[in-house]
Amino acid sequence: METCILTPVKGTSSPGIQKALDKTGTVNGDLLQYSHVHFLKGDTGQYLLNSRLFLNDNTKMTFEEGVTWKLMDNAPNFGAQVPIIGQKGSSITGLEVDGLVYDGNYANQGNTQNDHGVGYGNLFGFSNITNSVFRNVEVNRNEGDGWRLNGGSNLVFDHCSGAEGGHDFIHLFNCSGATIENCSFEIRANNAVRVRSSSNVLIDSCQFHDFTNNAWAPPVQLENILDGTKCMHIEMKNCLVQDTYGPGVWGIASVPLGGAAGVYIHHNTFRNCGMMPAANTIPGVGGMVFDGFTDVLIENNIFDGCSGNAVSFDNYIGKGGVKGCKATVRKNSIVNTRKAFYPGAVSGYAIANVLGKDYYTVEASENTFLNNESGDYYGAINVSSTVEGPEEEPAERPAFLFISCSSEQVTAIRNSLPEKQIFRRK
Repeated sequence: METCILTPVKGTSSPGIQKALDKTGTVNGDLLQYSHVHFLKGDTGQYLLNSRLFLNDNTKMTFEEGVTWKLMDNAPNFGAQVPIIGQKGSSITGLEVDGLVYDGNYANQGNTQNDHGVGYGNLFGFSNITNSVFRNVEVNRNEGDGWRLNGGSNLVFDHCSGAEGGHDFIHLFNCSGATIENCSFEIRANNAVRVRSSSNVLIDSCQFHDFTNNAWAPPVQLENILDGTKCMHIEMKNCLVQDTYGPGVWGIASVPLGGAAGVYIHHNTFRNCGMMPAANTIPGVGGMVFDGFTDVLIENNIFDGCSGNAVSFDNYIGKGGVKGCKATVRKNSIVNTRKAFYPGAVSGYAIANVLGKDYYTVEASENTFLNNESGDYYGAINVSSTVEGPEEEPAERPAFLFISCSSEQVTAIRNSLPEKQIFRRK
């Protein structure tokens, strides 16, 4: 299998790239001239995109460090939801993209409506995409979505990153089987990851934040508002979400009970989420907000300094209206929760069931609390075996107690006080 090597020269642009892509991958199962295109840095390091690109099945693209694809100033208006990089057929499989750095150049696009998406300027757009990997792809200053995928399975996004996204970085619609791992995104308008009517999605070891003070949307949005679709089996773990206007995670569903179910969020840190300005008059913010999803398990997370309610079952900027949902909140550390800047009726709690018992049955246990402005609980919450928070040790109490005793006495103490740590000094 041959590799096509491209080196940029002055004026290298989309037609030259497309010429190589036309000869790469497979068509109807038949291998073309190349299986792989490798982009070298050359003297300029930059390839200018001035028209759309189309990929075949089983196309592999790799990029030397220092290569950038940049959208030209005042690029053509390709149309709403028309991606810059798309596919030739009705489906596509076997893509591998490794090392692409893309500059969407949103500040210099005069032919589209604005620099916050509304469907213009999406980078990747694929339908019915399968068995594909995007690794070390960096999407910066983009006008639209980074990836907008409509139908697909067995997808991997590994060590992808970006700043100043114009809409969603990764938008999955009607997909099943996606892993998003070790990614870092700075949102500017909408979500870092949007899981829309999609199932079997893992978000692992990612960092999402908003240092632009522009984005109202949550970094992670789980959504199912289309009848006849499912959004199930979503797991998020080992992530850091911080400094956001909206909640760190928002789950919104309006389909019949059970159509949006099975969310497991664990071992994440949510810090300073929900800092929506009062002028926006949106009270339902916090660390995470769920409305319409059932069988939600939230455990072993840290919530620190969130505004609104740290864990909330409430409306955010949409209303689910699904009754009979269930959620469990356990073994979380929730500290320093404060009221939202536009607080509404219920704000500043660690765990709040604002929607009420008709909509959510919430079980809470073994959570720890400290310094939550309005309290630890609000609304109908079944609390059991809860540790109310770390007690401050009296100043005069020593860290260790030294005693002299025999080996038999040490054994007896250990048996009678199994929760204590017993050290033996020789």
